[in-house]
Amino acid sequence: MTSHRLRDVWAGNLQREFLAFQNTLRLAGKGAFVAIDTEFSGVLQEDAWKKSSDLHYLAMRESVDVFRPLQLGLAIGSQQGQSLVAWNFNLRFDLQEDLYTDSAVQFLSGAGLDFQRHATEGIDCGLLRALLGGSELFAQSSWLTFAGSYDLGYLLRLLSPSPLPAALENFEALLDARCAARVELRDALPFGSLASLAEDHGVLRRGCAHTAGSDALLTLDLFFRMKAPAGEVDVNDASEFKRKGDCTTNSTPSAPTGPARSSWGKAARLEMYSSAFVPSSLWGVAARSVADARL
Repeated sequence: MTSHRLRDVWAGNLQREFLAFQNTLRLAGKGAFVAIDTEFSGVLQEDAWKKSSDLHYLAMRESVDVFRPLQLGLAIGSQQGQSLVAWNFNLRFDLQEDLYTDSAVQFLSGAGLDFQRHATEGIDCGLLRALLGGSELFAQSSWLTFAGSYDLGYLLRLLSPSPLPAALENFEALLDARCAARVELRDALPFGSLASLAEDHGVLRRGCAHTAGSDALLTLDLFFRMKAPAGEVDVNDASEFKRKGDCTTNSTPSAPTGPARSSWGKAARLEMYSSAFVPSSLWGVAARSVADARL
């Protein structure tokens, strides 16, 4: 998977790749965009996203405290809208010792994760914690996520061995201290998977779906495509793209059309008709269908 845009990192090349990571942060400069994605070994409540914010947080907290992350994906872009490089940090994980759900292992194995290699060549979480904590990552960066509550929860756990706060407001305060500027793309694109929305908007994938580095880079490229006036940004270098069939994918089906606007993300509810943040041509297919039906 390693290329000049998508870097695969294990224990053996961690020091060299983290130096390149820091250099890229400096190149991006103040106001750099950092997209984050994680892959982890299980979820205790699959349907927690349907519940209230407080209950969703408690379910996320419980899962993050029980299960370990396998990959941390970080993609860096400049304030000028240039997508630079993404790193896929592969963490130590041993099926013989660590907790997991069968469904998560089957899903991630289908996406191409090598669990034997994670057990023998994975990065020690304590070492990655020290490197991240001593880096410039948290100085004036804007953080991008796609349905990213678990990703941010795992990021905070990687930065500190302490459990996440018991209350949602304390978790948000901790996030504000570490990652003050945050953009959640799911708010603006409430329906469809990351893969389907990227396809709708003409953004092609590098690497394999459901691997953290590839998903982080796709999130960053989708964000820049949404921000740019039509025709001004080319985030695609076709020589590096994985074509259909190169990787196993398990895209989540788009939500059915016709839900009430109360189920949309907050930003989508505020901006759907004004188009101040996202032009209507860049809404997800289901969101466009809902808007058309109501206008």
